[in-house]
Amino acid sequence: MTRRGVTSILAVVVVVVSAGCSSESEECLREFEGNLFFAFDPALPSPPDSLLDIEMDIPNASLTEILPFPNSVPPIIIYRFVTPTYPRLDLRLDDLGSDLPLEVDSTYTLTVDMTQRLTPAAMGLKIFDNQGLLYLGVQDFRPSGDPLASIFEDGYGTLNDSGELLVFFGDTSCAPRVENTVCFRDITNFRLDFLLGGGSLGLWNGDEGTMAGWIFHVHKSSVVVAKEGCSTALREQNAISFFVQRESAG
Repeated sequence: MTRRGVTSILAVVVVVVSAGCSSESEECLREFEGNLFFAFDPALPSPPDSLLDIEMDIPNASLTEILPFPNSVPPIIIYRFVTPTYPRLDLRLDDLGSDLPLEVDSTYTLTVDMTQRLTPAAMGLKIFDNQGLLYLGVQDFRPSGDPLASIFEDGYGTLNDSGELLVFFGDTSCAPRVENTVCFRDITNFRLDFLLGGGSLGLWNGDEGTMAGWIFHVHKSSVVVAKEGCSTALREQNAISFFVQRESAG
C-alpha cells in the first residue's frame, strides 16, 4: 500500500458519514487525491512551435539523491539525476503520497510527453530500467483514444511482456455534484477501467489494485467543469491522473 493508503481509507470513512441518506454511492462522492504533476529543473527544451508537444527521451539518468520537501505548498519530492547532457537534472514531483520506485545510484531512461496546447498541462512520464518499463505516470484530460483530448493519441503502449495497456472510462452512473459554486459548475466521478493481458481492473478516486504483475493507482478520475473566470478551477480540470508500476522493481 502506498503512503497515501491509510489517508485514503480515512477519507472514505469521512465521505460515507457526511453522505448521510444520499442515494449516491460512496465512489460517486469520493474526493480525488490530486493531479500527478511534475516539472524539471533546468527546464526541458521546448519546440519553437507552441502547438507542438514535447516528446523526448533522457537516457543514462543516474539517480543521486531523493529530497522530500513536505512543508512546501504543495508538498514535493525532488529526484536528482546526473545525465550525459545535464550535470544536474531535478525531477520535481508533487507529493500525492506515492514514491517513485527508484533507487539511488541506479540508472534509468526517462521518457517525457507534455503538451503545450492545453491548460493546465497534460503530461506523461515513463521510466525504464534494465528490465524494461518500470513506471508509467499520466495526467491527462481523457483516457487514450478519446477524441476530446489526450496526449497519448496512439495509446499507452505495452507493459513489457504483459501486453498492451488499454484505459477508458467505465462506470458513468454518477450524478454531477457541485462542491464550490464560486469556481466549479460541477464535478462528476468516473470509474477508470484498465485492460491488460486478458485481465481487467476498475478503480475510482484513490483506489489501488494489482493485475498481471503491475500496481495500478488512480489519483483522479473526475471530470471537472469550471465556471469562466476562475483560475483555481482551471488548475483542476484534468480528468484522469494515475500511475502504473511494476510490482518487482529489482
